[in-house]
Amino acid sequence: MKMMIEMVVLAGVAMVAASALYALHQRVQERTWRKRWSKCLDEARQIVQGVKTQYPGCEGAMNSITAAPNLSQASSAYRNLQYEDLMDVLDLFEPAKTPAFSLAKTEAKLEDVTTNWEVDKYETPQGALGPGDAYALQSTEIADVTATRRKMGNGGQLFRQGFGSGYIAERVPRLPGSGKGILASAMKKYMIKLKQSIEVGLTSFDQTYNADQGGANGGTMAGIRKLIDPANAYANANAMVPGCPTDLHSAPAAACVTGALADKWNLSLVRSMLSGLFDNVQADREYWLLCNKGLRQAVSGLVDPQALGGQAANSVSAQTRMFTKDQEDEKFKIRVSVIQTDFGTLKVMLSPLMGTTTTDVNGNAAATRAQRVFVNQPNYGYIIPEEKLAKRWGFPIDTDELGHDGSGVTRMLFTYLTLVVYNPQGFGFLALT
Repeated sequence: MKMMIEMVVLAGVAMVAASALYALHQRVQERTWRKRWSKCLDEARQIVQGVKTQYPGCEGAMNSITAAPNLSQASSAYRNLQYEDLMDVLDLFEPAKTPAFSLAKTEAKLEDVTTNWEVDKYETPQGALGPGDAYALQSTEIADVTATRRKMGNGGQLFRQGFGSGYIAERVPRLPGSGKGILASAMKKYMIKLKQSIEVGLTSFDQTYNADQGGANGGTMAGIRKLIDPANAYANANAMVPGCPTDLHSAPAAACVTGALADKWNLSLVRSMLSGLFDNVQADREYWLLCNKGLRQAVSGLVDPQALGGQAANSVSAQTRMFTKDQEDEKFKIRVSVIQTDFGTLKVMLSPLMGTTTTDVNGNAAATRAQRVFVNQPNYGYIIPEEKLAKRWGFPIDTDELGHDGSGVTRMLFTYLTLVVYNPQGFGFLALT
Protein backbone atom coordinates (compact mmCIF):
# COMPACT_ATOMS: atom_id res chain seq x y z
CA MET A 1 0.00 0.00 0.00
CA LYS A 2 2.80 2.36 0.99
CA MET A 3 4.64 1.57 -2.23
CA MET A 4 1.52 2.32 -4.25
CA ILE A 5 1.10 5.68 -2.56
CA GLU A 6 4.72 6.55 -3.28
CA MET A 7 4.26 5.63 -6.93
CA VAL A 8 1.17 7.81 -7.18
CA VAL A 9 3.04 10.71 -5.57
CA LEU A 10 5.99 10.26 -7.92
CA ALA A 11 3.68 10.12 -10.90
CA GLY A 12 2.00 13.35 -9.77
CA VAL A 13 5.35 15.07 -9.31
CA ALA A 14 6.42 13.90 -12.78
CA MET A 15 3.22 15.25 -14.30
CA VAL A 16 3.65 18.60 -12.58
CA ALA A 17 7.28 18.76 -13.72
CA ALA A 18 6.33 17.84 -17.26
CA SER A 19 3.57 20.46 -17.28
CA ALA A 20 5.99 23.09 -16.01
CA LEU A 21 8.58 22.15 -18.61
CA TYR A 22 5.97 22.28 -21.38
CA ALA A 23 4.76 25.68 -20.23
CA LEU A 24 8.35 26.91 -20.13
CA HIS A 25 8.95 25.53 -23.62
CA GLN A 26 5.83 27.30 -24.91
CA ARG A 27 6.96 30.63 -23.45
CA VAL A 28 10.43 30.22 -24.98
CA GLN A 29 8.90 29.37 -28.35
CA GLU A 30 6.53 32.32 -28.13
CA ARG A 31 9.37 34.73 -27.34
CA THR A 32 11.47 33.27 -30.16
CA TRP A 33 8.73 33.71 -32.75
CA ARG A 34 7.92 37.20 -31.48
CA LYS A 35 11.56 38.17 -31.99
CA ARG A 36 11.59 36.66 -35.48
CA TRP A 37 8.32 38.34 -36.46
CA SER A 38 9.51 41.67 -35.06
CA LYS A 39 12.72 41.34 -37.07
CA CYS A 40 10.77 40.58 -40.25
CA LEU A 41 8.54 43.61 -39.73
CA ASP A 42 11.53 45.86 -39.08
CA GLU A 43 13.25 44.67 -42.25
CA ALA A 44 10.05 45.13 -44.25
CA ARG A 45 9.67 48.69 -42.92
CA GLN A 46 13.27 49.47 -43.85
CA ILE A 47 12.79 48.16 -47.39
CA VAL A 48 9.55 50.09 -47.89
CA GLN A 49 11.02 53.28 -46.43
CA GLY A 50 14.08 52.91 -48.63
CA VAL A 51 11.92 52.66 -51.76
CA LYS A 52 9.80 55.64 -50.68
CA THR A 53 12.89 57.74 -49.98
CA GLN A 54 14.58 56.93 -53.27
CA TYR A 55 11.43 57.15 -55.39
CA PRO A 56 9.01 59.71 -53.88
CA GLY A 57 5.41 58.91 -54.71
CA CYS A 58 6.00 55.29 -55.72
CA GLU A 59 3.81 54.07 -52.87
CA GLY A 60 0.88 55.58 -54.75
CA ALA A 61 1.67 53.31 -57.68
CA MET A 62 1.93 50.30 -55.41
CA ASN A 63 -1.32 51.06 -53.60
CA SER A 64 -3.17 51.44 -56.90
CA ILE A 65 -2.79 47.74 -57.71
CA THR A 66 -5.94 45.64 -57.63
CA ALA A 67 -6.41 41.92 -58.20
CA ALA A 68 -9.03 39.83 -59.91
CA PRO A 69 -10.70 37.64 -57.26
CA ASN A 70 -10.63 33.86 -56.89
CA LEU A 71 -8.13 33.02 -59.59
CA SER A 72 -6.24 30.04 -58.23
CA GLN A 73 -2.94 28.75 -59.51
CA ALA A 74 -3.07 25.24 -60.88
CA SER A 75 0.25 23.42 -60.90
CA SER A 76 3.18 25.22 -59.36
CA ALA A 77 5.65 25.39 -56.54
CA TYR A 78 3.27 28.06 -55.20
CA ARG A 79 0.09 25.99 -55.61
CA ASN A 80 -0.99 26.75 -52.04
CA LEU A 81 -1.07 30.48 -52.72
CA GLN A 82 -3.98 32.34 -54.23
CA TYR A 83 -3.30 33.60 -57.75
CA GLU A 84 -3.88 37.25 -56.78
CA ASP A 85 -1.60 36.92 -53.74
CA LEU A 86 1.36 35.88 -55.89
CA MET A 87 0.63 38.55 -58.48
CA ASP A 88 0.44 41.26 -55.83
CA VAL A 89 3.75 40.10 -54.34
CA LEU A 90 5.35 40.43 -57.79
CA ASP A 91 3.84 43.89 -58.29
CA LEU A 92 5.26 45.12 -55.00
CA PHE A 93 8.65 43.41 -55.25
CA GLU A 94 11.28 46.02 -56.16
CA PRO A 95 8.70 48.17 -58.04
CA ALA A 96 11.21 50.90 -58.84
CA LYS A 97 13.20 48.57 -61.12
CA THR A 98 10.14 47.54 -63.16
CA PRO A 99 7.76 50.51 -62.78
CA ALA A 100 5.58 49.76 -65.82
CA PHE A 101 4.96 46.23 -64.51
CA SER A 102 3.96 47.68 -61.12
CA LEU A 103 1.83 50.50 -62.56
CA ALA A 104 -0.10 48.02 -64.71
CA LYS A 105 -2.60 46.56 -62.28
CA THR A 106 -3.72 42.93 -62.45
CA GLU A 107 -7.13 43.61 -63.93
CA ALA A 108 -8.63 40.31 -65.11
CA LYS A 109 -7.87 36.84 -66.30
CA LEU A 110 -7.04 36.50 -70.01
CA GLU A 111 -9.57 34.00 -71.33
CA ASP A 112 -8.24 33.77 -74.90
CA VAL A 113 -5.06 34.41 -76.91
CA THR A 114 -6.48 37.85 -77.72
CA THR A 115 -8.52 40.30 -75.69
CA ASN A 116 -10.36 43.55 -76.39
CA TRP A 117 -11.91 46.46 -74.55
CA GLU A 118 -13.94 49.57 -75.35
CA VAL A 119 -12.71 53.17 -75.32
CA ASP A 120 -14.67 56.42 -75.47
CA LYS A 121 -14.02 60.17 -75.55
CA TYR A 122 -15.70 63.45 -74.63
CA GLU A 123 -17.71 65.25 -77.31
CA THR A 124 -17.62 68.94 -78.24
CA PRO A 125 -20.22 70.92 -76.24
CA GLN A 126 -23.21 72.18 -78.24
CA GLY A 127 -23.34 75.51 -76.45
CA ALA A 128 -26.27 77.43 -74.97
CA LEU A 129 -28.94 76.58 -77.54
CA GLY A 130 -31.80 78.15 -75.61
CA PRO A 131 -34.83 76.21 -76.90
CA GLY A 132 -38.19 77.71 -76.11
CA ASP A 133 -41.19 76.17 -74.39
CA ALA A 134 -42.90 73.45 -76.43
CA TYR A 135 -40.03 73.48 -78.95
CA ALA A 136 -39.46 69.88 -80.06
CA LEU A 137 -36.09 68.20 -79.63
CA GLN A 138 -34.30 68.52 -82.95
CA SER A 139 -32.46 65.70 -84.69
CA THR A 140 -29.23 67.73 -84.50
CA GLU A 141 -29.51 67.66 -80.69
CA ILE A 142 -29.59 63.87 -80.45
CA ALA A 143 -26.15 62.38 -79.90
CA ASP A 144 -25.33 58.88 -81.13
CA VAL A 145 -23.75 57.25 -78.07
CA THR A 146 -21.79 54.84 -80.27
CA ALA A 147 -20.25 57.54 -82.49
CA THR A 148 -17.30 58.15 -80.15
CA ARG A 149 -16.83 54.55 -79.01
CA ARG A 150 -14.38 52.10 -80.48
CA LYS A 151 -12.79 48.77 -79.57
CA MET A 152 -9.11 48.16 -78.92
CA GLY A 153 -7.36 44.83 -78.57
CA ASN A 154 -4.08 43.08 -77.90
CA GLY A 155 -2.71 39.55 -77.95
CA GLY A 156 -1.10 37.35 -75.32
CA GLN A 157 2.61 36.57 -75.16
CA LEU A 158 4.47 33.70 -73.56
CA PHE A 159 7.42 34.59 -71.33
CA ARG A 160 9.74 31.87 -70.04
CA GLN A 161 13.11 31.41 -68.34
CA GLY A 162 15.02 28.16 -68.00
CA PHE A 163 17.77 27.52 -65.46
CA GLY A 164 19.61 24.49 -64.14
CA SER A 165 22.71 23.03 -62.55
CA GLY A 166 24.68 19.77 -62.53
CA TYR A 167 23.95 16.99 -60.07
CA ILE A 168 27.17 17.60 -58.12
CA ALA A 169 26.59 21.35 -57.76
CA GLU A 170 23.02 20.70 -56.65
CA ARG A 171 23.66 17.96 -54.09
CA VAL A 172 27.22 17.90 -52.79
CA PRO A 173 29.11 21.18 -52.08
CA ARG A 174 28.29 23.33 -49.09
CA LEU A 175 29.78 26.62 -50.24
CA PRO A 176 28.51 30.18 -49.64
CA GLY A 177 25.97 31.05 -52.30
CA SER A 178 25.89 27.54 -53.76
CA GLY A 179 25.75 23.94 -52.72
CA LYS A 180 22.72 21.92 -51.75
CA GLY A 181 19.48 23.49 -52.89
CA ILE A 182 21.13 25.87 -55.36
CA LEU A 183 18.16 25.64 -57.71
CA ALA A 184 15.75 26.64 -54.96
CA SER A 185 17.84 29.71 -54.14
CA ALA A 186 18.10 30.54 -57.85
CA MET A 187 14.30 30.68 -58.13
CA LYS A 188 14.18 34.24 -56.77
CA LYS A 189 16.92 35.43 -59.14
CA TYR A 190 15.20 34.09 -62.23
CA MET A 191 11.77 35.19 -61.06
CA ILE A 192 13.17 38.74 -61.09
CA LYS A 193 14.71 38.18 -64.52
CA LEU A 194 11.38 36.94 -65.88
CA LYS A 195 9.67 40.00 -64.42
CA GLN A 196 12.27 42.21 -66.12
CA SER A 197 11.64 40.43 -69.44
CA ILE A 198 7.95 41.23 -69.08
CA GLU A 199 8.88 44.85 -68.31
CA VAL A 200 10.84 45.29 -71.55
CA GLY A 201 7.93 43.77 -73.46
CA LEU A 202 5.47 46.21 -71.89
CA THR A 203 7.69 49.26 -72.53
CA SER A 204 8.96 48.19 -75.97
CA PHE A 205 8.87 51.01 -78.53
CA ASP A 206 8.75 48.79 -81.61
CA GLN A 207 7.00 45.57 -80.57
CA THR A 208 3.72 44.99 -82.40
CA TYR A 209 0.91 42.48 -82.00
CA ASN A 210 1.57 39.25 -83.88
CA ALA A 211 -0.57 36.13 -83.98
CA ASP A 212 1.04 32.87 -82.90
CA GLN A 213 2.42 31.02 -85.94
CA GLY A 214 4.01 28.24 -83.89
CA GLY A 215 7.62 27.20 -83.44
CA ALA A 216 10.07 30.10 -83.20
CA ASN A 217 7.36 32.59 -84.25
CA GLY A 218 5.06 32.65 -81.26
CA GLY A 219 2.53 35.36 -80.53
CA THR A 220 3.66 38.79 -79.29
CA MET A 221 1.72 41.56 -77.60
CA ALA A 222 2.02 45.19 -78.67
CA GLY A 223 4.03 47.40 -76.31
CA ILE A 224 2.80 50.70 -74.94
CA ARG A 225 3.99 52.84 -77.85
CA LYS A 226 2.20 50.85 -80.55
CA LEU A 227 -1.02 51.00 -78.51
CA ILE A 228 -0.94 54.82 -78.23
CA ASP A 229 0.94 56.16 -81.29
CA PRO A 230 -1.43 58.02 -83.68
CA ALA A 231 0.82 56.93 -86.55
CA ASN A 232 -0.17 53.32 -85.76
CA ALA A 233 -3.93 53.92 -85.49
CA TYR A 234 -6.36 51.80 -87.49
CA ALA A 235 -8.48 53.80 -89.95
CA ASN A 236 -11.70 51.81 -90.37
CA ALA A 237 -14.07 52.51 -87.48
CA ASN A 238 -15.79 49.16 -87.96
CA ALA A 239 -12.67 47.02 -88.32
CA MET A 240 -10.72 46.88 -85.06
CA VAL A 241 -7.03 45.94 -85.45
CA PRO A 242 -5.38 44.37 -82.37
CA GLY A 243 -2.33 46.19 -81.05
CA CYS A 244 -3.35 49.61 -82.43
CA PRO A 245 -5.13 52.73 -81.17
CA THR A 246 -8.37 53.66 -82.90
CA ASP A 247 -9.12 56.33 -85.49
CA LEU A 248 -10.50 58.52 -82.64
CA HIS A 249 -8.43 57.52 -79.62
CA SER A 250 -4.67 57.99 -79.56
CA ALA A 251 -2.04 60.05 -77.79
CA PRO A 252 -1.95 63.74 -78.83
CA ALA A 253 0.68 64.59 -81.44
CA ALA A 254 2.21 67.13 -79.04
CA ALA A 255 2.98 64.31 -76.57
CA CYS A 256 4.59 62.01 -79.18
CA VAL A 257 8.11 63.35 -79.43
CA THR A 258 11.02 62.17 -81.57
CA GLY A 259 14.36 63.76 -82.43
CA ALA A 260 17.58 64.60 -80.62
CA LEU A 261 17.44 64.97 -76.84
CA ALA A 262 19.64 68.08 -76.89
CA ASP A 263 17.36 69.80 -79.40
CA LYS A 264 13.97 68.77 -78.04
CA TRP A 265 14.07 68.57 -74.25
CA ASN A 266 13.31 71.88 -72.53
CA LEU A 267 10.52 73.56 -70.60
CA SER A 268 8.75 74.64 -73.77
CA LEU A 269 8.40 70.98 -74.77
CA VAL A 270 7.05 70.03 -71.34
CA ARG A 271 4.41 72.76 -71.54
CA SER A 272 3.48 71.71 -75.07
CA MET A 273 3.12 68.01 -74.12
CA LEU A 274 0.90 68.69 -71.12
CA SER A 275 -1.16 71.24 -73.02
CA GLY A 276 -1.83 68.62 -75.71
CA LEU A 277 -2.78 66.06 -73.06
CA PHE A 278 -5.12 68.58 -71.41
CA ASP A 279 -6.89 69.20 -74.73
CA ASN A 280 -7.35 65.43 -75.14
CA VAL A 281 -8.56 64.48 -71.67
CA GLN A 282 -10.05 67.83 -70.57
CA ALA A 283 -8.49 67.55 -67.12
CA ASP A 284 -5.58 68.96 -65.13
CA ARG A 285 -4.29 65.65 -63.81
CA GLU A 286 -1.20 63.81 -62.63
CA TYR A 287 0.93 61.59 -64.86
CA TRP A 288 3.92 59.35 -64.35
CA LEU A 289 6.93 60.27 -66.46
CA LEU A 290 8.93 57.05 -66.79
CA CYS A 291 12.46 57.91 -67.91
CA ASN A 292 15.43 55.83 -68.89
CA LYS A 293 18.82 56.97 -67.56
CA GLY A 294 19.71 59.60 -70.17
CA LEU A 295 16.30 61.24 -70.16
CA ARG A 296 16.16 61.07 -66.36
CA GLN A 297 19.38 63.05 -66.15
CA ALA A 298 18.04 65.57 -68.66
CA VAL A 299 14.91 66.03 -66.55
CA SER A 300 17.01 67.13 -63.58
CA GLY A 301 18.96 69.44 -65.90
CA LEU A 302 15.78 71.00 -67.28
CA VAL A 303 16.27 74.57 -68.52
CA ASP A 304 14.26 77.19 -70.36
CA PRO A 305 15.94 78.69 -73.44
CA GLN A 306 16.05 82.46 -73.12
CA ALA A 307 17.76 85.10 -75.22
CA LEU A 308 20.31 87.00 -73.12
CA GLY A 309 20.26 90.78 -73.14
CA GLY A 310 22.76 92.55 -75.40
CA GLN A 311 23.00 89.73 -77.91
CA ALA A 312 23.29 90.33 -81.60
CA ALA A 313 20.09 90.14 -83.62
CA ASN A 314 20.94 86.79 -85.22
CA SER A 315 22.51 85.13 -82.18
CA VAL A 316 21.25 81.79 -80.88
CA SER A 317 19.29 81.68 -77.61
CA ALA A 318 21.42 80.68 -74.63
CA GLN A 319 20.38 78.34 -71.82
CA THR A 320 21.04 79.41 -68.26
CA ARG A 321 20.30 77.83 -64.92
CA MET A 322 20.93 79.14 -61.40
CA PHE A 323 21.25 77.14 -58.19
CA THR A 324 20.77 78.47 -54.67
CA LYS A 325 22.32 76.91 -51.57
CA ASP A 326 22.30 78.06 -47.95
CA GLN A 327 25.67 78.01 -46.24
CA GLU A 328 24.45 75.59 -43.56
CA ASP A 329 23.12 73.09 -46.11
CA GLU A 330 25.08 69.85 -46.23
CA LYS A 331 23.30 68.53 -49.30
CA PHE A 332 23.33 70.00 -52.78
CA LYS A 333 20.22 68.83 -54.65
CA ILE A 334 20.18 68.77 -58.44
CA ARG A 335 17.36 66.23 -58.76
CA VAL A 336 13.90 67.04 -60.14
CA SER A 337 11.20 64.55 -59.10
CA VAL A 338 7.98 66.49 -59.83
CA ILE A 339 7.19 68.96 -62.63
CA GLN A 340 4.04 71.04 -62.11
CA THR A 341 2.56 73.05 -64.98
CA ASP A 342 -0.69 74.90 -65.71
CA PHE A 343 -2.14 71.85 -67.45
CA GLY A 344 -0.93 68.89 -65.42
CA THR A 345 1.77 67.39 -63.22
CA LEU A 346 4.54 64.96 -64.12
CA LYS A 347 5.84 62.63 -61.38
CA VAL A 348 9.26 61.45 -62.52
CA MET A 349 10.42 57.86 -62.03
CA LEU A 350 13.57 56.16 -63.32
CA SER A 351 12.80 53.23 -65.63
CA PRO A 352 16.11 51.56 -66.55
CA LEU A 353 14.62 48.87 -68.82
CA MET A 354 13.22 50.66 -71.85
CA GLY A 355 14.05 50.34 -75.52
CA THR A 356 13.39 48.10 -78.53
CA THR A 357 12.74 44.36 -78.78
CA THR A 358 12.52 43.38 -82.46
CA THR A 359 16.17 43.13 -83.59
CA ASP A 360 18.80 40.42 -83.20
CA VAL A 361 22.14 40.78 -81.42
CA ASN A 362 23.60 42.51 -84.50
CA GLY A 363 20.90 45.16 -84.64
CA ASN A 364 19.16 43.66 -87.67
CA ALA A 365 15.49 42.76 -87.90
CA ALA A 366 15.22 39.29 -86.34
CA ALA A 367 14.40 36.52 -88.79
CA THR A 368 12.29 34.80 -86.15
CA ARG A 369 10.69 36.22 -83.04
CA ALA A 370 12.54 33.81 -80.75
CA GLN A 371 15.85 35.45 -81.83
CA ARG A 372 14.88 38.94 -80.70
CA VAL A 373 16.91 40.74 -78.06
CA PHE A 374 16.35 43.78 -75.88
CA VAL A 375 18.26 46.93 -76.92
CA ASN A 376 18.30 49.57 -74.19
CA GLN A 377 17.63 53.16 -75.30
CA PRO A 378 18.76 55.63 -72.60
CA ASN A 379 16.81 58.64 -73.89
CA TYR A 380 13.38 57.00 -74.16
CA GLY A 381 10.43 57.72 -71.89
CA TYR A 382 6.67 57.42 -71.44
CA ILE A 383 3.93 59.64 -70.03
CA ILE A 384 1.44 57.36 -68.28
CA PRO A 385 -1.78 58.51 -66.54
CA GLU A 386 -2.74 57.00 -63.19
CA GLU A 387 -4.78 53.78 -63.30
CA LYS A 388 -4.75 53.46 -67.10
CA LEU A 389 -2.50 50.42 -67.54
CA ALA A 390 -3.44 46.81 -66.80
CA LYS A 391 -2.08 43.27 -67.15
CA ARG A 392 -4.33 40.42 -68.17
CA TRP A 393 -2.89 37.00 -67.28
CA GLY A 394 -3.60 33.82 -69.23
CA PHE A 395 -1.98 31.94 -66.36
CA PRO A 396 0.26 33.16 -63.54
CA ILE A 397 3.97 32.47 -63.27
CA ASP A 398 4.37 28.71 -62.99
CA THR A 399 7.30 26.30 -62.65
CA ASP A 400 8.12 23.03 -64.32
CA GLU A 401 10.98 20.54 -64.03
CA LEU A 402 12.18 19.56 -67.48
CA GLY A 403 13.23 16.09 -68.60
CA HIS A 404 16.52 14.65 -67.36
CA ASP A 405 19.25 13.91 -69.89
CA GLY A 406 21.92 12.80 -67.42
CA SER A 407 23.72 16.16 -67.24
CA GLY A 408 21.84 17.71 -64.36
CA VAL A 409 18.54 19.25 -63.27
CA THR A 410 16.75 21.88 -65.38
CA ARG A 411 13.72 23.94 -64.43
CA MET A 412 11.63 26.54 -66.18
CA LEU A 413 9.57 29.55 -65.10
CA PHE A 414 6.85 30.60 -67.53
CA THR A 415 3.74 32.74 -67.81
CA TYR A 416 1.30 34.13 -70.42
CA LEU A 417 -0.15 37.63 -70.36
CA THR A 418 -0.98 40.75 -72.34
CA LEU A 419 -1.00 44.53 -71.88
CA VAL A 420 -4.11 46.72 -71.76
CA VAL A 421 -4.10 50.50 -72.31
CA TYR A 422 -7.55 51.61 -71.16
CA ASN A 423 -7.56 54.81 -73.20
CA PRO A 424 -4.51 56.05 -75.15
CA GLN A 425 -5.67 59.69 -75.19
CA GLY A 426 -3.89 60.47 -71.91
CA PHE A 427 -0.55 58.87 -72.85
CA GLY A 428 2.61 60.14 -74.50
CA PHE A 429 6.11 58.96 -75.43
CA LEU A 430 9.57 60.39 -76.00
CA ALA A 431 11.78 58.47 -78.45
CA LEU A 432 14.85 60.70 -78.32
CA THR A 433 18.37 60.06 -79.54
